[in-house]
Formats: sequence, C-alpha cells, structure tokens
Amino acid sequence: MSLWQIFVSVFSISFAVFILWMLVDCIRNEEDKNERVISAMLILFCGFIYAPVYFVQRHLPRREEMKKRLHP
Repeated sequence: MSLWQIFVSVFSISFAVFILWMLVDCIRNEEDKNERVISAMLILFCGFIYAPVYFVQRHLPRREEMKKRLHP
C-alpha cells in the first residue's frame, strides 16, 4: 500500500466521521422541525458539499453563542 493510498483512506474515513458528526448535531440541535428535516436530508445526500457549509453556518455560531452564555 502506498503512502498516497493511506492518506486517501485516512482522509475519507475522517470526512465520513465529520459528516456523521454534522448529521447528529443537526438532529439534536435544530429547533425548527422543517429546517431539521431539510438539513438532515441535505447532509445525508450531499454531505460532501453541505456538511462543511452546515458547520460554518449553523454549528460555529451556535457554539459561540453557548460560550457567551456560559462565560459572560
């Protein structure tokens, strides 16, 4: 097995875990049912494109908001 194949395998597995993480985050934290369903479907079917978009648009702002609430 070449170094390139190992790199691609590790990257693929890591990205699959990232997509799964964003799917779980979406299901657990989206408050609006319609947005939850649409976002979950987009992550499932277009995860390689939509998971990073969801991370930047939804997950990071929610995380910053939680930090502000916990540490005023």
